[in-house]
Amino acid sequence: MSDADWWEVNQPVLERLLDPAAYPRAARIGAAAGEAHGSSWDAETAWRFGLARTLDGLSAVIDG
Repeated sequence: MSDADWWEVNQPVLERLLDPAAYPRAARIGAAAGEAHGSSWDAETAWRFGLARTLDGLSAVIDG
């Protein structure tokens, strides 16, 4: 199942569980991620983000 197919099937369920009025930030973030990556999750973006945070932590230790 493609990401697009999964979202088509599961979006109504998620909208019932995660009311955009109750969780406006989560709704905006999810929509922005979906538009930017064609999916709510992108392996390359996640890897780059994790690597950057790891290097930030190491830099703080080295500089400290």
